Amino acid sequence: GNNNGTSQEQPNPSGPRIGHSMLTQRLLMPTRAGEVDHVNLPWSCAIYAVVNWMVAFTDVEGIQIMCLKVLPYLLEDESQRTTAQWAGLTDGVLRAMVLFPDSIEVHTVAFHTLVLLARP
Repeated sequence: GNNNGTSQEQPNPSGPRIGHSMLTQRLLMPTRAGEVDHVNLPWSCAIYAVVNWMVAFTDVEGIQIMCLKVLPYLLEDESQRTTAQWAGLTDGVLRAMVLFPDSIEVHTVAFHTLVLLARP
């Protein structure tokens, strides 16, 4: 145990957990110059970016929800949907549902995503 009066950071059970990493620091904080970093990725990178986030943060419910909420907008486009199917997005969506069985929000947005993924 730690007896010097300081405590380790405890996870917040009432809200989503945000993992500390260089990636989240860059996304959540401005650059050294005080400006937001370059975030204008090409449209073709969108699905890959979301899939990568879902895989990298499989145990962070808030990130899964955020990714799942944006996917229906991307999946309306046939080329994005094809890319998502090829990239294995369905596995990531099902994994989120399994890892967060009691999250109504995860399941609601996941079902919406699965319906769009099932389109030809």
